[in-house]
Order: sequence, then structure tokens, then C-alpha cells
Amino acid sequence: MDVRRYELRWTHHQSTVVAEVGSLYRDAALVDVTLACEDQRTYQAHKLVLSACSQYFQGLFSRHPAHQHPIIFLKDVSGDECEALLTYMYRGEVSVSHDQIHRILRVANSLQVRGLADMEPSSSRPSSPAGDRGGHCPSSSPSPSTGPPTKCATPISEPHSPNPPPLVNPSVSTLGSSHPVLSHPTGASDPH
Repeated sequence: MDVRRYELRWTHHQSTVVAEVGSLYRDAALVDVTLACEDQRTYQAHKLVLSACSQYFQGLFSRHPAHQHPIIFLKDVSGDECEALLTYMYRGEVSVSHDQIHRILRVANSLQVRGLADMEPSSSRPSSPAGDRGGHCPSSSPSPSTGPPTKCATPISEPHSPNPPPLVNPSVSTLGSSHPVLSHPTGASDPH
């Protein structure tokens, strides 16, 4: 019996999968959840991506697995905030204005978005030169006087990179369908 084993490795697996998931999102292909915002804008997305990026969504979809294509109402969340968070979840980064940062982080905390939850915006000092991104964040190592490590959002130099086109196309929700409707109050961790 031949017991030799072969390792098959896809060199660019991670970047290819991320790019393909982004394409599915842009094309609204295979979407299975709709997020409805306070301003009547809706965004279609993928439960798998939302669950991977948000403990809130992971718990919600785990508790309600039978819903084929739920519509989730995000109370006190604007379309701009939802769009920014979806861009962050699908791309791993998003550029937001100084005026938006506190609202975005509030919603991210409420939805328990990985990488953004419990993040603090950095001081309002001017951006550092390109390439120096660590100057505005508190130390990431714990110390006896400061406690656990702190995450923060750092202003970027303009232009950081050309802004790619938005990933989402908002549309008006048609709630006359047979889709189950779930709601999310942004102040609570569980919609029940």
C-alpha cells in the first residue's frame, strides 16, 4: 500500500477568495440576507461574510437558521453607516470622514464587528506622513498603569489610495415578499 501524501497548495488562495467574494457582493450574486436602514435604503449581503465579521450576526443567524433570506432592520443606522461597515467587512478596510467615525464605531460596537468593536478614534491631530501610521494610537502593549491593549482608528494622509467605487447599490426595500423580517435595535446586543 502506497502511503505517500501530497500537499496541494493554492498560492493566492486568500486574496483570490476575498476578491471573488467581493465580486459576488458587487454583482448581488448568491446574496441571502437584506439589511434595511432607517433611511429606507437596503443592502443585500451574504450571511457567511456577515457572520465571519460580526459576532452579533453570527449569533443571530445561528439562532434562526431556517430563515432563507431574512430582512434585518437596523434601527438608528443610516445607509451611509451600513455601507461603510459592509465595505469594511468585504474589503477589510474603509475610509470614513472625521464626522462619521464616531457613528460608524457606535454601530460597529453594537453589531460586534470584528476589528472595530471597542475601538476608539484617535486624537484629532493631523495625519502623519504616508507610511507612519502608528503615531496616533496608544501603545498596543498592556502596562500596569493603562491596563489592556487599546485599539484605535488612525487618520490617514490624503490621498491614502484612490477611493474604489462603493461595493453596494442601495435600493428601496419591498417588504411585501415572503422574506422573514428581523430587527436590530442598535443599543442592544440581542433583538429579542
